[in-house]
Amino acid sequence: MARPGEIPIPVTNFALADKPMLVWKRLLGYARPHWAMFALGVFGMALFASVDTAMAWWVKKFLDGAFVEQDPTTLLIVPGGLIVLFAVRGIGDYLSSYAPGYVGRKVIQKLRGDLFRHYLDLPTALRPCSHELRARHCPQSPRRRIVQRGAAAAARPPG
Repeated sequence: MARPGEIPIPVTNFALADKPMLVWKRLLGYARPHWAMFALGVFGMALFASVDTAMAWWVKKFLDGAFVEQDPTTLLIVPGGLIVLFAVRGIGDYLSSYAPGYVGRKVIQKLRGDLFRHYLDLPTALRPCSHELRARHCPQSPRRRIVQRGAAAAARPPG
């Protein structure tokens, strides 16, 4: 709905609404340049999952060596192995959260840039005011958004 003094923009192209695969292909086109970082994230997920499996094996080895065989070297080896397993697990967890987030931030940055360029190509009468344009489509830091959401939630009346 147009505000007073604005020219309404007619929306007549619903061609993409009937073809969701075209939308997905277009969105994947934005992510394609970052395939290596995405693959690094998948590697981190596989690393995290494999360490969880190795942890079960390591506990079994510890219980068998310490209590069944009563091997004293097991008591020396197992603590170091646990430290290594948790370090590798932490690396996998970091990669599995950082890499997909990086790709997502880059895709959003590219989409915002394309939208901004599209706004610049619009006729002046159809362009939003400059402060509206900045407020809606200029990149904001994630911390700033978190603070804004927190302030909005704190200002909201309880109930």
